[in-house]
Amino acid sequence: MKIQYLFDIFIIFSLIFPSIFDFSYSSNYTFSFFNSFTLLFYLFFIIFMYIRTQQIKKQSPNLTNQIKHKFSIFHLILSAIILEILLLMNSTIWNFVASFFKNPPEIEFKLSENIFFQILNICLGIIISASYEEVLFRLYAPNIIQKIFTNKILCTGAECIIILLFAFSHMYLGYAAVLNAFFAGLLFRLYIRYTNSLLPNILVHCIYNFIQYFMLFKSLS
Repeated sequence: MKIQYLFDIFIIFSLIFPSIFDFSYSSNYTFSFFNSFTLLFYLFFIIFMYIRTQQIKKQSPNLTNQIKHKFSIFHLILSAIILEILLLMNSTIWNFVASFFKNPPEIEFKLSENIFFQILNICLGIIISASYEEVLFRLYAPNIIQKIFTNKILCTGAECIIILLFAFSHMYLGYAAVLNAFFAGLLFRLYIRYTNSLLPNILVHCIYNFIQYFMLFKSLS
């Protein structure tokens, strides 16, 4: 392993591990909005990880010479809809299974007088956080793994670990969320390998999160 990739490994684990070891989940969950510092933090690392990934691809012909499929807009839209449906089915299944083991958490949510600001905050937060997760778990980390491990079996095993890390980064939402995130992460990874493009993943992820937030607010109204 080259010394320069030790820094990338440090960045990846520094970004992932805090959320993995966040055991703040309880039966009472207070919804909080995205603060400005968090959004700026996400934006900074989105830009950093994207630029770093492009540098790695330029240094590695085996990463830049991947087979690129040419899809029509209709094909991309249809595949994105199918992925969205699979993600929602996956979420529904694990929420249903979790309901047999314990009662759903009581969520507290308070609206302030500035409704417009809160809606704008949620929209920006969903878009930026979804982009952050896709760049980190589907672009930056997998490309570092491919650069470090030349053996196909080791590379596949390392990618599976990345999916597991994505799943456990949702531990603060409970075990059902971890299982949901594991299969969602697998679907997202397969989809980006299919399209070889990050943008469809980000769009699908954003729509999925918007739906989840809408269902949350509807249940609280």
